Amino acid sequence: MNNSKAKVPRSFSLSNKVWMYAALVPIFGVVPALMASIGDRSSQEVKDTSKVAILLALVWLASTAILGSPDRGGDSLQIATELLKGTFTSAYFVTSIYLMFRLYRGQKIGLPGSNRSKSPRI
Repeated sequence: MNNSKAKVPRSFSLSNKVWMYAALVPIFGVVPALMASIGDRSSQEVKDTSKVAILLALVWLASTAILGSPDRGGDSLQIATELLKGTFTSAYFVTSIYLMFRLYRGQKIGLPGSNRSKSPRI
């Protein structure tokens, strides 16, 4: 007899899933993510997913803005910069799709390295 418990996927209500999927859409999902994180009626799961989506979009936006467009550099510098921007954009889209897949499977939505342990408040 197998005593190990299989991990059962979490189930969310349909409206929560719609909000979470909308928040995870690359670039355009920032608007529903902001609406869900500011609003009072959203569940905690929707707010957490919205925070991850906003953080992901801000990291992408900051990396693209930092790289900018080097007009004074040579062609090789401009090509390298454009390749880096394309890599960041592709990583943003792939990460968003991966998070949507995790949502579909009922797993926790989060970014690697963002493991926050909740310590009891005194």
